[in-house]
Amino acid sequence: MQIRTHSWRPAIMWMAIIFATSCTVISSQQLTQAVTTRGPVHLTQAQFTSFWDRYWWVFVKGDHACEYALLTFLLIKPLKSNLPRVALFALAFAASDEFHQTFIPHRGGRWTDVAIDCIGITLVCLLARVRRAEAFPSTQTTSSGRSLAGPQTPGPAR
Repeated sequence: MQIRTHSWRPAIMWMAIIFATSCTVISSQQLTQAVTTRGPVHLTQAQFTSFWDRYWWVFVKGDHACEYALLTFLLIKPLKSNLPRVALFALAFAASDEFHQTFIPHRGGRWTDVAIDCIGITLVCLLARVRRAEAFPSTQTTSSGRSLAGPQTPGPAR
């Protein structure tokens, strides 16, 4: 039996990128210097520091949700669209990445970051489910088991 790995390649590469970036630490001084000297908008260090103190969480935590949303999307094909399995795999990787960060100097694993990662995971799974429902409307049923698409065979006229 031949195992097909080509569908896993994008997800594995993205997991490697996540892992690699988890190993790095950028100090606030390095970030400030990079933005104020090489940024597309001219800002003084004081202006950037004021901005960053107020809005850092949008960028840092938004990045968490986005990187795990992309990972979840990349896992759909290799896991054959089994959305619970996709979500659990992405969640397990998020938790393992945060655990990994506890071993990196000046980093720390946080359960809140895993929760934020779950936002991206959940959004992609919900979008995939909606898309599946639109593509295959006859497979949707109510809680009583009746098809939402109506009867599949014409019944007697009443």
